[in-house]
Amino acid sequence: MNYIEYVNLKIRSNISTAGRVVVYGQNVAAGSCVSGLAKGLKAEKNATVLNTINAENTLVGVGLGLLLNGVSSLFVMKQLDFLLLGVDQLVNTSNILRGMTPKASFSIVAAVVDSGYEGPQSCLNSLSDFCALTRISGYTIATKQDADEVFDNRLFEPGIRIICVSQRLLKSEIPDTEAEVKIPQSGIQKHADGHDATIASFNFSFPQARDILMSLRAQGRTASLYNVNTVLADDWTEIMKDAARTGTLLIVDDSRSYNRSSDRLMTAVSQQEKSVRIITVRREFGRHWYQPSPDVMTVDMPSLMREIGNV
Repeated sequence: MNYIEYVNLKIRSNISTAGRVVVYGQNVAAGSCVSGLAKGLKAEKNATVLNTINAENTLVGVGLGLLLNGVSSLFVMKQLDFLLLGVDQLVNTSNILRGMTPKASFSIVAAVVDSGYEGPQSCLNSLSDFCALTRISGYTIATKQDADEVFDNRLFEPGIRIICVSQRLLKSEIPDTEAEVKIPQSGIQKHADGHDATIASFNFSFPQARDILMSLRAQGRTASLYNVNTVLADDWTEIMKDAARTGTLLIVDDSRSYNRSSDRLMTAVSQQEKSVRIITVRREFGRHWYQPSPDVMTVDMPSLMREIGNV
């Protein structure tokens, strides 16, 4: 099953088993159904589905208002960029909720436009910036295991969160690894175990991280592979233990931000495991981001293999 089909399946299945819930957004039940994210959503005995106009600040406020009145809601957005229009509500109105114990949920599901060909409209691949500014939890979906964990456990969990999917991955086969091990309550999942390096992927970089793992295996070396699906992760214990054992931490992160989640992992490892080598595969800021172009984080695999092997 491809990425968008699986994400849509998880959204629909969780709506069907939720209590009273309102699902809304521009064309959630019409036209492209938000690029397929909301395909097949329909009103059921427990769900109200509403097609709305483009009014993101108001629509975010509606979700917060429903939450305050004990009604769970799901706002499906065409792209993360439009959430800039709702930041005032996410920061100021949500502050009202911080001293309360929420009895309902408000989830925003948005596509990150990271395919590159939209030029200036595909530059906001930085969920971590939203989460840092609003102090709201955020999650990215890069694998089947991410989709299972986030949608089954977070979509209608009391409180507020932002869940992002990758436009670039929509039509590709969703990554599914048989060796998945979930680290409870951390937003971190272990997909492989090895001895020569510890790989940690962030944002939507799991495909590149998996390619690195396979390249190492082709050379007779093994690596542990972790995927981090929560932006505000703060418990790096398992990754740090593994990195201390292998001696090398390779961070793979395709987000566009000066405020990366992976920076917190690097800081923790640098302070507590000083003998661990840290290698990064991340984006460098450039003007080409603002022009239509194939915007995929490429990995210089031969150079990287030499760097990993240069103990």
